[in-house]
Amino acid sequence: TEQSEESMRLGCLKLVLVSSKLPGYQDELGGRAVAMMLSLIKERGLHPFPVRQEAMSVLSRLCEENPSNQAVVGDLNGIQTLIDNLDWTVEESTRAEPMCVTTVDAVWNVVAGNPDNEDVFEQAGG
Repeated sequence: TEQSEESMRLGCLKLVLVSSKLPGYQDELGGRAVAMMLSLIKERGLHPFPVRQEAMSVLSRLCEENPSNQAVVGDLNGIQTLIDNLDWTVEESTRAEPMCVTTVDAVWNVVAGNPDNEDVFEQAGG
């Protein structure tokens, strides 16, 4: 069923979130995982809110103090995806942690300290 698929996706994302903090896993998961997370976040019509929010958390962890993963986000025009998720939505009113809060964490880990991403973020009005 659709609900069990969502539960499995969430479980898998939580596993990736935890494993991304293990030594070497940020690099091992790398750009492919970053691209997958961006895809999950961007495709609002295909993925329910909890999946997109968990993908944002994973993206944040993958990019935390990792310049190569940060660069992948920039290369894939992912900065605009972050900016698009900074706005409060009605969908978030029932959530313990709104998507915009999760996104602020991702902005910090993807943009701050990466001059190229900082430039793109500023130019996009972020």
